[in-house]
Amino acid sequence: MAQIMTEWINDYKGNGTNLKHSDDIVKGFQNGMTGLNGTLRMTYSGVNAWDTDWEKKGTGHPSAGEAVRYVEKVSMAYFAGHGGPFGPIFSRTDKDDGIAHYSELRLGEDQMLKCVVFDAGRILQTYWRWKPSMRGLHHI
Repeated sequence: MAQIMTEWINDYKGNGTNLKHSDDIVKGFQNGMTGLNGTLRMTYSGVNAWDTDWEKKGTGHPSAGEAVRYVEKVSMAYFAGHGGPFGPIFSRTDKDDGIAHYSELRLGEDQMLKCVVFDAGRILQTYWRWKPSMRGLHHI
């Protein structure tokens, strides 16, 4: 059955306006998926959710990507927080730049990721730019 990773942010620590319900939304998703025999493998929130968890190593500047250790280790990934036309926005900017930029993503390329949910505004506003980022995904 599906192995799941979730990340969510309510408190943006000055990198965006704070949100109130990202945690509730993700918990509802987690409960629904585990009720369908999904396995919650990883969950990170707030300052523990990093853009580098989604980025492929060797892409972008700085090239701090660790997707092979995080998002590519599950079959389904869910992000709830702010987004922009370049990707999901994170509260922590000291690990990288705080944005999982579409040019730094190769979702589904390395391992088992098949489905991604971005519960964030404006992410697919420039959907034509995302094609190279979606390597092995079946659903977004």
